[in-house]
Amino acid sequence: MEAAYRELEEETAITKKDIILSHLMDFTYHFGNCYLEVYVGKINKPIDVNGDENELYWSPLNHNFFDAAQYAGEGNIGHIKNVSKGIIEIILFT
Repeated sequence: MEAAYRELEEETAITKKDIILSHLMDFTYHFGNCYLEVYVGKINKPIDVNGDENELYWSPLNHNFFDAAQYAGEGNIGHIKNVSKGIIEIILFT
């Protein structure tokens, strides 16, 4: 969990004081030796978000996250959003 907060702060300047993260799901890619942890959270106050490692792009939730021309991950973002839709709403809006 601490690594998730650290990476979020490094990439966006959002600190642990600004958000409460919930560990949503994991993916293991055995042949690629890759493990992906997925976290969700809701920022608790207005904040200026900036990243110094990569350009940030904030998408509305109604976008097509399966669009490989727009989003990386070969549809993973769309899959995560669709599978966890009800769970995310409970976490973010309660």
